Amino acid sequence: MTTLPEKSGKNSIRDEVIQFKRRQILDAAVDLFLKNGYHGTSVDAIAATLGASKQFVYYQFKDKLAILDAVCTTGAELTLSAISDSADAENDTPVERMRSFCRRLTEIVIDHGNYLAVYASEVSTLRDEDRKRILMVRAEVDRQVRDLIALGIGEGVFVAEDPLTSARAITGMISFMWTWAHPDDQDARALLVDRMANIALRSLGIDV
Repeated sequence: MTTLPEKSGKNSIRDEVIQFKRRQILDAAVDLFLKNGYHGTSVDAIAATLGASKQFVYYQFKDKLAILDAVCTTGAELTLSAISDSADAENDTPVERMRSFCRRLTEIVIDHGNYLAVYASEVSTLRDEDRKRILMVRAEVDRQVRDLIALGIGEGVFVAEDPLTSARAITGMISFMWTWAHPDDQDARALLVDRMANIALRSLGIDV
């Protein structure tokens, strides 16, 4: 069991409770958005799914559009976390870091593909400023993957005519898995994670 720091224990517990409540709301909203569409889903319906009051939802989010923004932002930030985590492993080779990124991103898409599906179907519904902010996060993903590929090219291990195009192709290939990747057991999941990482590495000239 993980222990919390004594000085910040109360705040940590409070933050965890808030995040838990927000995630409950987002998970319920995602399911309803996918089933009925954004415009066909009410805050009342989200609250009813949770067995809670509408006030419970409004305490966490100011309106339904803020819920949609949080759903779409979550998908983008999860994708960014995949490449940021691999960047932290500075002692790993570019090949190891790329493999780690692709594996992590594949796991995220398998586990949270419904968030990506909502983004794909409802991106035009977002407020302009929210859409632009999320696109900036996605651009940062492309930038970091591009830099990793460029590093591998510089070290003579990757082959790519244009690092940015390769970055977008790899990230797009894995992200689009939400349309079809639904492994039914842990063995199938593990095999798919390995295969997607291998496909990405082969596109960069790595023999795996």
